[in-house]
Amino acid sequence: TRGEVPNPGQTIYNTFGASYVITDLNHDRFLGLARSDPSMQEVYRDDYAAIFIVTGAVG
Repeated sequence: TRGEVPNPGQTIYNTFGASYVITDLNHDRFLGLARSDPSMQEVYRDDYAAIFIVTGAVG
């Protein structure tokens, strides 16, 4: 997504079947939404990218 979906985790899982999201740090709006989405949890970050697990992917 481009930061246009309030809770992107379920949309990402349902559309792509993805349980993980890897994003660069240039997508501030998406990063904010992903951090506030209860179905996503940030599991890694460095100077270039962040990785989120889609924790609510089941069901």
